[in-house]
Amino acid sequence: MEILKIENLKKTYGEGKTKVEALKNINLNAERGQMIVIIGPSGCGKSTLLNLISGIDKATDGDIIVEGGNISELDENSLALYRRRQLGIIYQFFNLIPNLSVENNIKLPILMDNKEVETEYFEELVTSLGIKDKLKAFLDKLSGGGSNREWL
Repeated sequence: MEILKIENLKKTYGEGKTKVEALKNINLNAERGQMIVIIGPSGCGKSTLLNLISGIDKATDGDIIVEGGNISELDENSLALYRRRQLGIIYQFFNLIPNLSVENNIKLPILMDNKEVETEYFEELVTSLGIKDKLKAFLDKLSGGGSNREWL
């Protein structure tokens, strides 16, 4: 079953002498469960492609169809819901909210949808991650940095 279809995708930055064609006529199909690796040298458009698929940026031209819906046609509010409900984005530099506890940072996307957090699943998740003892901590109390980096 096709989960992603990209048709004639283009992304251009700037105009005139500063115009840069980051992506030109990209076509891609991905089936559910298929693994795809995007590789290439710095500046070849890998991050641009991922930003377009995730709805963080808008294409200059072309279509991005995810599970039958064209995200290229979505407005900003619909794109925010798409990212929150259908994607799992892991940023290179994580974007956690410093005045929320670890627990509330994890639960935030679900609470923003006015949904109940499934307690059993949440417990299973934090146990498997080994962070159950850190749930009440705030980000400034977690260790990080240095050669012995602990993420949580």
